[in-house]
Amino acid sequence: MHQVQTRQRPACSMGEARRSHTLPRRGRCPMNLRLLWLGSVASALLLSLPPTPVHGAGGDLLWQTQFDLADGNDVASAMAAADGRVVAVSTTRAADGSVALSVRAYDARTGALLWEDRVNDAAGTSVAMNGRLVVVSGTGDVSGSSQSLIRAYLARTGTLLWQDSWPGDGFSLRLALEGAFLAVAGGITDTAGVIHPIARAYIAAVGAVLWTDRSSPLDYTGPGWFGGVTLRDGVVYVAGNVRRTVIGGSRACLVRRYAVLTGARAWETVRDATATCTPLAVAADRRRVVLTGLAGIGNDAFFVQAFDATTGGFLWQDRTAGSSATDEGTAVELANGRAIVSGWRIFAGSTTAGFKETFFVRSYDADSGVLRWENTHQVDELGVFMWHGLDLDVARGRVFAVGQAVGYGTWLVRALELSSGDVIWQRQFEPDVIGANYGWTQAAAVDGGRLFVAGSVFNATGNSDALVRGLDAR
Repeated sequence: MHQVQTRQRPACSMGEARRSHTLPRRGRCPMNLRLLWLGSVASALLLSLPPTPVHGAGGDLLWQTQFDLADGNDVASAMAAADGRVVAVSTTRAADGSVALSVRAYDARTGALLWEDRVNDAAGTSVAMNGRLVVVSGTGDVSGSSQSLIRAYLARTGTLLWQDSWPGDGFSLRLALEGAFLAVAGGITDTAGVIHPIARAYIAAVGAVLWTDRSSPLDYTGPGWFGGVTLRDGVVYVAGNVRRTVIGGSRACLVRRYAVLTGARAWETVRDATATCTPLAVAADRRRVVLTGLAGIGNDAFFVQAFDATTGGFLWQDRTAGSSATDEGTAVELANGRAIVSGWRIFAGSTTAGFKETFFVRSYDADSGVLRWENTHQVDELGVFMWHGLDLDVARGRVFAVGQAVGYGTWLVRALELSSGDVIWQRQFEPDVIGANYGWTQAAAVDGGRLFVAGSVFNATGNSDALVRGLDAR
């Protein structure tokens, strides 16, 4: 009898059962106690689990922030995202005419403002970032003269680490950040007022200059407008615009390859895209360099060109014919052997009165230039409908393209299959106040399963506010 009581007693000790995380053997406890124990264990397990993040469907709005910093016009010009942070660069023009560059960093998950910085008498142009650094470029007025500006911040706190500047309008200044290095391309103005191209590399954390190249190609000179710079595997590629020194000389695209550590130039190529060539964006991988922008006699045609990354040899080109409006390539990315380009062109197939333009994304075979697919958005209705593709990013087999309807202010965001161009989802955002502003830009960046889009919208007073939106990228 004593042995039986000894075997039964611990089976009904719920404290011991919970501590050992084992169920009492069947038949040892009354049913209500067994159910009570199961419920207590289940509750403890649920309470110990981390909270489940809430996600929307693909394209759902997760957060947005709209800001007007000086009761004037705020125009977002660039954006980057990395390691759970989003940085938007904008320019504020107050009612009194004063201008300021604004840098704002947000938590990528919640949209909470982490830090901000403002630089008076300056405008923002581009931004590059990684987990540790945020680097911003712009143009400013220093002692009555135009200066190209660079400012580097600690990504976590916004602490200014270093800054640099040189004479010249910084609106064409572009940045690329990889590992320990920062590459910069833009223009520099000499004492005679002539603009020359400039390429420069830094040790990114401290701002130490590794090398600078201010040379123009033989028989060419400024304007030295640089449309882009990219840095991959320790190699810097820059794309810009130079003019023949002969009277009435046409503008051509200049592409150069440098070693980021030494500045040794492996090659340069100068090529027209029919009468003129103005690159606005450049991308590169180990095999190819691709640029897109404006071409044609009137600088009014879209073009895309590709070069061999090792030799600089010309591979292929595509362009539209000139028109009464400006066709334009705005962004380019390389992924999975494809060159993905966004832009807009005149809608030649319109059957209704009123001027129209087409938002497009094109995918080319990066080696041959064969067009694999094209995705377009256009409206063939009575009136003026100008849809512009303004930026794109590629991640996890998808293309994320953003743009807007000029004149209406409607934002368009599309997620496309990289392989086919099929639309996975799209979202249109209609601002409360509509209006036309041809100078507006939009920027897109993907990080951590989220898509971030920055741009500008009119507010109720008729001025523009900067707007940043976080979307589910699935």
